Amino acid sequence: MIKYVLFLGLIIVNIGCNSSKDNYGKDDTKAFIKRVLLNLDTIRSASYFNRTESYAPGDSIPLYVNEEYVKMYSNPADTFVGAAFVNLLADDTLIMRYCYDGKMRSRIDRKNKTIEIDSFYHNPYPFRTVWAPFFTRIKTLFEYSLDTSDSIELSYEDYGDSLCIDIFIFDKVIEIVGNRMIVSPPLQGTNKGKVSRYFIWVNKIGLAPYKFRREMPHNVSVDVVRDVKFGIGRLEDFSPVNYFPAGYTILYGKNKKITPPDLLKGKKAPDWNLLVINNKDSLRLYDVKSKVVLIEFTSITCGPCHLAIPFLKSLKGRYTKQQLDVVSIEGFIHRYDVLKRYLTKNDIDYKFLMSTDKVTQGYNVSSIPVFFILDEEKVVRKVFYGYREGVTDKNICNAIDGLLED
Repeated sequence: MIKYVLFLGLIIVNIGCNSSKDNYGKDDTKAFIKRVLLNLDTIRSASYFNRTESYAPGDSIPLYVNEEYVKMYSNPADTFVGAAFVNLLADDTLIMRYCYDGKMRSRIDRKNKTIEIDSFYHNPYPFRTVWAPFFTRIKTLFEYSLDTSDSIELSYEDYGDSLCIDIFIFDKVIEIVGNRMIVSPPLQGTNKGKVSRYFIWVNKIGLAPYKFRREMPHNVSVDVVRDVKFGIGRLEDFSPVNYFPAGYTILYGKNKKITPPDLLKGKKAPDWNLLVINNKDSLRLYDVKSKVVLIEFTSITCGPCHLAIPFLKSLKGRYTKQQLDVVSIEGFIHRYDVLKRYLTKNDIDYKFLMSTDKVTQGYNVSSIPVFFILDEEKVVRKVFYGYREGVTDKNICNAIDGLLED
């Protein structure tokens, strides 16, 4: 019989400088991680409230805060995620937001009253881009920390009723995607030396994790769980359909109403007049007079976008102002103070603008980064998705050079 451990009254401890705390080295940390893993292996199902806060590096005020109610079921047969789960509204735990059952994921669009179903038939990656449940992510991270040959540093601090495990990864930006640790993208050139860091707080009673902090060069996030209950049901009885609201239209894969940015190729780029973070002035697209315009839709919370900054800065030395103007548009964060700090910290010397929802939607931007190359008449000539150092750079420069030769 599997023994489920209930831990009640989780308290988020405000950890500051504390002279009574003890720090332990790599071997001690590995031994403790193994004990926690044994406990995580016993979890077959759980429910909990999960609060997520996201920060720009160095900021103390979150960019956004979200809380959901989660029901999860361990599924060892699923080699991509290892769990089935449903995320529900925190203030109405009967209303679904997102669901994954090992075969498909589904999202609720309450505004348009649709349910989008993705069965991964056309997935371009060797993994599934699913944000796994809290305990699954921690289990994946712990297994990685014990088995990896990457350069990492392990330690933990004892705070009396809880311990904080510190996993410091050198020279790689590593994210947890499903039940895998993914390097995305590989670090090269000027981006080498960037690191990933994870902190996991664990209650000594029951050895149950309750807080998770992820630190990347581009973004910091904190997850805290509360009101955790284990042993809530069986995987065999879990079905996403039970959470689908009545009267909603189901959209399967190719029937989803998506208009990709590619459809703008050969057309005049939608005009905009946006706030310039550099100087608080506004800039209109059709006032940009260079022969070629490179527009990047970005976000300060996006890792590949962050890695593209050195390349975008280097373009000033390669092209004259008459040849090329670089415009980076933050598509999703609308806080001037946060964007100003990001611009200063990264020494961004090209135009950095704050978008509106209307402009972002007008360019059909749903994933980032995406790069639009416009000619002198503001016609979209090329569109590039994502960023990979040394590859995307070359493709963009080739497209710019081609237009300058016309």
